[in-house]
Amino acid sequence: MVQVGAIVEDGRFRFEKFNNQNYWLWKMKMEDYQYHTDMYLPLSRKSKNPMSMTYVEWAIPDRKALLTIQLCLAASVVFNISKEMTT
Repeated sequence: MVQVGAIVEDGRFRFEKFNNQNYWLWKMKMEDYQYHTDMYLPLSRKSKNPMSMTYVEWAIPDRKALLTIQLCLAASVVFNISKEMTT
């Protein structure tokens, strides 16, 4: 079993990338990180864009959330979502 360790170094938070073997722990840490960095909104909404937000107000945090997820995936699995444009 692969352990996912969180490391805080120089003010940066890092944890092991999702590699198709550590999903549940990775998911928990990813959600925590998204809340910690205020990028949780796209993950917490059922609709693509809340009615109270303009497209630009929504697109930026949505793209940031997607990029964070992509950066935290191992090369062996990132290709599965490489063409996605939104969370």
